[in-house]
Amino acid sequence: MKYPVANNKQKGISLIITFFIMIIILSVVISISTILYSEIRIIRNIGNSVVAFYAADGGVEKVLYYDRHVIPTGASRGLCSMCDIVNNADACTETDADSSANCLSCSRAAFDTALTGCDLDKCNDCELSFYTTLESEKSYSVVAKVHPDANSESDFIIDSAGVYKYVKRAIELKMGEGTGTGAVGPVIVRAEAVPRSVPEGLEVEISADIISLNNLKSIIAYVKETLYGTPIQTVGLSYDNGITYIATATNLAEGVYYVNIIVCDVANNCTDSGNIQ
Repeated sequence: MKYPVANNKQKGISLIITFFIMIIILSVVISISTILYSEIRIIRNIGNSVVAFYAADGGVEKVLYYDRHVIPTGASRGLCSMCDIVNNADACTETDADSSANCLSCSRAAFDTALTGCDLDKCNDCELSFYTTLESEKSYSVVAKVHPDANSESDFIIDSAGVYKYVKRAIELKMGEGTGTGAVGPVIVRAEAVPRSVPEGLEVEISADIISLNNLKSIIAYVKETLYGTPIQTVGLSYDNGITYIATATNLAEGVYYVNIIVCDVANNCTDSGNIQ
């Protein structure tokens, strides 16, 4: 009697099909894992970027503080004496107990050949640089320049670069830009436009820290649908607290908007924040 023989060819085909299915599933899993890993890295870098930005902002605010509020007797500004511990009792040192108050490797250099631009009582043609190391891998480095030339691009320039976990963000602040007379216009720091509605875009809270030597004349925010489009809404910012001014744009359609804040003082010196998304 003959017995039926098993079809070994069909068993071999089933094994091959199973193998290919497993390869396809594995490929899909690896692809999804790669995409998710990339997204996680992007999200993490966005968070690090925000920290680095505010570290850079801290460098700008430190220079503005010393230049405006820690001025030695007989001087017109505090920038050149910012790290001068010999002549300025309130100078920024390298050994302060609070690490955020330190000015490490602080140096200054005059642009003129007579080296008088960094004189404490003159301080009109000088460059000062330093860096500050904060906790948790945060640091910022600053270069501040002041020029006497009335035809220069700006009278006072601050370049601050913040670093956090290998992510770097930089801020450049120019004061007196385009005046040609050495006048110092308002300074806009930490300008923000934050959605306050669900879905996003129906209501946007606008805020900015504003520093001005003269009384302010107007603080206007222009809301636009595109980067270079015509404003669809104009709102005036009102005083909130300290140096902060706020406003809220309402009755907007759902979407993404760009905001420009323009600040003018009574001497008609105006400063534009640039586009805030």
